[in-house]
Amino acid sequence: MNRGTMRAQDAGPSRLCEVTLTHFGAFRGCVFSCSPGLNVVTGMNGTGKTHLLKLVYAGLRHWSGTPFDQALPDLLLAPGEGIDRLLFRDPLVREGTVSFRTDSGAWAFRLETSGSRGKTARVHLQSDPGSPVPPAFLFPLEELPEGRGNGRPHPLTKPLIAEVEKAMPGRVVVRGRRLKIANARGEIGISLATPVVRQLGLLSLLLRRGRMGPGSVLLWDIPEADAGPTFMGQIAELLLSFQRSGIQVIVATRDYVLLKEIDLLRKTEDLVRYHSLFRDEREDRIRVSESDDFPGISPNPASEAFRSLFDRDVDRALSRLGIP
Repeated sequence: MNRGTMRAQDAGPSRLCEVTLTHFGAFRGCVFSCSPGLNVVTGMNGTGKTHLLKLVYAGLRHWSGTPFDQALPDLLLAPGEGIDRLLFRDPLVREGTVSFRTDSGAWAFRLETSGSRGKTARVHLQSDPGSPVPPAFLFPLEELPEGRGNGRPHPLTKPLIAEVEKAMPGRVVVRGRRLKIANARGEIGISLATPVVRQLGLLSLLLRRGRMGPGSVLLWDIPEADAGPTFMGQIAELLLSFQRSGIQVIVATRDYVLLKEIDLLRKTEDLVRYHSLFRDEREDRIRVSESDDFPGISPNPASEAFRSLFDRDVDRALSRLGIP
């Protein structure tokens, strides 16, 4: 596949506005209209939340050093699986596309298969964006991505750095070739920190080194089990602060606490859009429902589960009191 030469640092990057998936992965056909601020992707397990984030990351990273077809196997496939596995599960489908649109350009990748069993697959770049593409960062991170940045944080992100390091709490320092988190209690290797603290530490380092700033895209698959309910308020505030600093955020979660914390903490001027993925059983396909406010999310399995727990708890309490 030919790869374009556009680089995000050549000029100010544009904003991701829309992602269209056709016969790709779990998606027969879906269009995601992105907010320039915070995008919250929610839905039941198996509806493609993580899949979506990884496809967006691969599509953006193509323009800064990692070709789309080389990124996909590492991101989405098990060892030994062919890239043809990414086509929508239909024996008649031999072609799938992933299209991207920013506020200043558009491009698309086409995956096509050939051969008697469709095992020969190729990816083609269908168009060139014609303008700089936003630099993208996919979390959770195990280590810092390659690149040094300019060594100076962007002025708009300095308050954000302070927020991230307050939530950790601490600051990432480099000791030889090792990263450590330092605070008033001392230093520990970053690998020994809890998963969510480790992610915050890597975020702060990217910000401090000028790697991430206004115009960047942060893609974060929030692991609810790692963060825990008591930390979700801080995560929600940080996500909102990122979009206030000019960083576009796409976060995947099915956690009710995080969804509700974002709803309660957002300000009138915050740009938030919710994307609810759900399976249409009649057509056996994944669909997306979008809303700019929390009550408009439909379906909202996290809220439905919470209401069910609350109702059952009330029913049990009334039953114990002998109230029908």
